[in-house]
Amino acid sequence: MNKRGKLTLNKTRFQSFGAGVSPYGRGTTSIEDGYIVLSELNESFDSYQWFHSHDATFTWYVNETC
Repeated sequence: MNKRGKLTLNKTRFQSFGAGVSPYGRGTTSIEDGYIVLSELNESFDSYQWFHSHDATFTWYVNETC
């Protein structure tokens, strides 16, 4: 969370790219250890609604804490 209490999305990592992934062209895109990494996004949200596949595994970090 930032100083204003908003969530700020800075970085995402995915093994595949498709629906629900931040649009290509924002921030910096790279490949790291077989993952597609979008970094330097700096997108702020008052709230965040999250939906994911029951087959997908994920890790959520807030202020670098899992």
